[in-house]
Amino acid sequence: MCARHIRADIAFGEQILDIADDSRNDWLIAKNGKQIPNKELVLRSKLRIEARQFHMSRLHPQTWGDKQTLDVKNDWSLLTLEERQRRAEELIQMIEDLKKPPMQPPPLVYRGEEP
Repeated sequence: MCARHIRADIAFGEQILDIADDSRNDWLIAKNGKQIPNKELVLRSKLRIEARQFHMSRLHPQTWGDKQTLDVKNDWSLLTLEERQRRAEELIQMIEDLKKPPMQPPPLVYRGEEP
Protein backbone atom coordinates (compact mmCIF):
# COMPACT_ATOMS: atom_id res chain seq x y z
CA MET A 1 0.00 0.00 0.00
CA CYS A 2 2.85 2.35 0.85
CA ALA A 3 4.56 1.58 -2.47
CA ARG A 4 1.34 2.35 -4.37
CA HIS A 5 1.03 5.63 -2.50
CA ILE A 6 4.60 6.60 -3.32
CA ARG A 7 4.24 5.56 -6.94
CA ALA A 8 1.03 7.52 -7.40
CA ASP A 9 2.18 10.64 -5.63
CA ILE A 10 5.86 10.88 -6.47
CA ALA A 11 6.68 8.90 -9.59
CA PHE A 12 3.65 9.91 -11.66
CA GLY A 13 3.72 13.43 -10.24
CA GLU A 14 7.33 13.87 -11.31
CA GLN A 15 6.57 12.49 -14.76
CA ILE A 16 3.64 14.89 -15.17
CA LEU A 17 5.85 17.85 -14.28
CA ASP A 18 8.57 16.68 -16.67
CA ILE A 19 6.09 16.30 -19.53
CA ALA A 20 4.48 19.68 -18.85
CA ASP A 21 7.84 21.48 -18.57
CA ASP A 22 9.31 19.96 -21.74
CA SER A 23 8.84 22.65 -24.36
CA ARG A 24 11.18 21.19 -26.96
CA ASN A 25 9.61 21.02 -30.42
CA ASP A 26 6.43 22.82 -29.28
CA TRP A 27 6.91 25.20 -32.21
CA LEU A 28 7.53 24.50 -35.88
CA ILE A 29 8.78 26.80 -38.61
CA ALA A 30 6.22 27.06 -41.40
CA LYS A 31 7.13 27.39 -45.08
CA ASN A 32 6.56 31.13 -44.87
CA GLY A 33 9.06 31.37 -41.98
CA LYS A 34 6.51 31.97 -39.18
CA GLN A 35 6.43 29.90 -36.05
CA ILE A 36 3.34 27.78 -35.59
CA PRO A 37 2.43 25.52 -32.66
CA ASN A 38 3.10 21.81 -33.06
CA LYS A 39 -0.45 20.67 -32.26
CA GLU A 40 0.34 16.96 -32.55
CA LEU A 41 3.11 17.10 -29.96
CA VAL A 42 1.09 19.27 -27.59
CA LEU A 43 -1.95 16.97 -27.81
CA ARG A 44 0.26 13.91 -27.29
CA SER A 45 1.75 15.54 -24.18
CA LYS A 46 -1.75 16.30 -22.94
CA LEU A 47 -2.73 12.66 -23.46
CA ARG A 48 0.36 11.43 -21.61
CA ILE A 49 -0.44 13.70 -18.65
CA GLU A 50 -4.09 12.60 -18.56
CA ALA A 51 -3.06 8.92 -18.65
CA ARG A 52 -0.82 9.43 -15.61
CA GLN A 53 -3.55 11.35 -13.81
CA PHE A 54 -5.95 8.49 -14.51
CA HIS A 55 -3.52 5.96 -13.02
CA MET A 56 -2.95 8.23 -10.02
CA SER A 57 -6.69 8.40 -9.38
CA ARG A 58 -6.95 4.59 -9.52
CA LEU A 59 -3.94 3.91 -7.31
CA HIS A 60 -4.86 6.49 -4.67
CA PRO A 61 -8.52 7.50 -5.13
CA GLN A 62 -8.86 9.27 -1.77
CA THR A 63 -6.29 11.86 -2.81
CA TRP A 64 -6.41 11.96 -6.60
CA GLY A 65 -9.84 10.57 -7.45
CA ASP A 66 -12.81 12.61 -8.56
CA LYS A 67 -14.52 14.41 -5.73
CA GLN A 68 -18.16 13.48 -5.58
CA THR A 69 -20.56 16.06 -4.25
CA LEU A 70 -24.29 16.02 -3.95
CA ASP A 71 -25.94 19.39 -4.22
CA VAL A 72 -29.61 19.28 -3.38
CA LYS A 73 -31.27 22.64 -3.64
CA ASN A 74 -34.93 23.14 -3.03
CA ASP A 75 -35.49 26.76 -4.05
CA TRP A 76 -39.02 27.74 -3.21
CA SER A 77 -38.57 31.15 -4.82
CA LEU A 78 -38.67 29.47 -8.26
CA LEU A 79 -42.11 27.95 -7.59
CA THR A 80 -45.42 29.55 -8.43
CA LEU A 81 -47.69 30.67 -5.61
CA GLU A 82 -49.96 27.64 -6.08
CA GLU A 83 -47.00 25.22 -5.97
CA ARG A 84 -45.70 26.86 -2.80
CA GLN A 85 -49.10 26.58 -1.14
CA ARG A 86 -49.42 22.93 -2.15
CA ARG A 87 -45.95 22.09 -0.81
CA ALA A 88 -46.61 23.99 2.42
CA GLU A 89 -49.86 22.07 2.92
CA GLU A 90 -48.01 18.78 2.30
CA LEU A 91 -45.41 19.68 4.92
CA ILE A 92 -48.08 20.70 7.44
CA GLN A 93 -49.88 17.40 6.85
CA MET A 94 -46.63 15.47 7.34
CA ILE A 95 -45.98 17.28 10.64
CA GLU A 96 -49.54 16.60 11.84
CA ASP A 97 -49.17 12.91 10.95
CA LEU A 98 -45.94 12.74 12.93
CA LYS A 99 -47.60 14.33 15.99
CA LYS A 100 -50.41 11.77 16.06
CA PRO A 101 -49.87 8.74 18.27
CA PRO A 102 -49.17 5.58 16.33
CA MET A 103 -52.17 3.49 15.40
CA GLN A 104 -52.77 0.60 17.76
CA PRO A 105 -53.58 -2.80 16.32
CA PRO A 106 -57.08 -4.09 17.01
CA PRO A 107 -57.39 -6.20 20.16
CA LEU A 108 -56.80 -9.91 19.75
CA VAL A 109 -59.89 -12.05 19.99
CA TYR A 110 -59.37 -15.75 20.58
CA ARG A 111 -61.85 -18.36 19.52
CA GLY A 112 -64.28 -19.13 22.17
CA GLU A 113 -63.96 -15.73 23.83
CA GLU A 114 -66.66 -13.20 23.65
CA PRO A 115 -65.60 -9.60 23.21
